[in-house]
Order: sequence, then C-alpha cells, then structure tokens
Amino acid sequence: MVSLAGKGAGAIPKEKAPGKAGHSTQTGASGGSASSQASGTGAPLRIPVPNTAEPGTLSQEGVNVWVAVYTTVEKNLPAQNWHRLARAWGLSEDEITSIEKSPQLQLQDKLRKVLRRWREQHETESPDALADALHNCGFHDVAEEVVQCRQRYDIR
Repeated sequence: MVSLAGKGAGAIPKEKAPGKAGHSTQTGASGGSASSQASGTGAPLRIPVPNTAEPGTLSQEGVNVWVAVYTTVEKNLPAQNWHRLARAWGLSEDEITSIEKSPQLQLQDKLRKVLRRWREQHETESPDALADALHNCGFHDVAEEVVQCRQRYDIR
C-alpha cells in the first residue's frame, strides 16, 4: 500500500506493497481527511491503481493520476449516487445487493466499491474513459472535474 504524506495531489508515497492482480493499492491524495471522514470510518481511501510501471500512469511529478482522479470524484459526486452508478455501469444485481446489505459500509464506502469495480473492469482505460462513463450517467460536472484533473497532470 502507498500512503501519501501530507495533503494534496503532490503528496509523496511512503511505502508500497503489491495489491492483487498486478495492481497496488494507494491511499487517496486527501491523506484520509476529507473523503474518508465523510464516510464516518476515518479510514484512508484505498483504491486499486495501475502499477506505476505502466506507461501513462504517472504525472511528471510522479503522482499516480488515478489517486487524484478518484479523490476528485469522491469530492464532487454525492455518495448517495453509488446505486445509480452501479446500475449504469452494469454491476450485477447480486453485486449491488451485496454492497447494499453490507452493514459496515457507509455511503462513501459504497461509492468507493463501485469506483473500484469500474476500474477493475476497465484496467486499460484512461481517466478520460471514466469521465465519459460519468458523463453517460448524467454526472456532467463531475466528468468535467475528472477531465480537468487529468489535464493538470498532462496524462491521456
């Protein structure tokens, strides 16, 4: 796992341990403050992101763009919309029910699970593909924020 010290997208990774299927898991750029506290768990944001060895995943500053993108989505998309995204992105009824019935999951955690699932299904896609997927669900403002985030890191 990579823990980002400090706040903001320019935070420096502290440590890394491999995640599953050739991915690592990172703590969100918020350092576990805004987005994780909103969920009520206080736990840092944990999201699968491509290995840093993959071309086009690191900005010039060495920041994994997916951490910044997911933080942007969490900051701008109300968590109660997780169910709408899950259906629009083709999660099975069993997956949706499993997320819904998990008593330990707060709304923000449910949104994170749906985002993780999208990323697992679209490993080779760019942040622009996530923006398109959000746009197709009617979250135009969030999609635009994702595009702007990607542009800040000059990643396609």
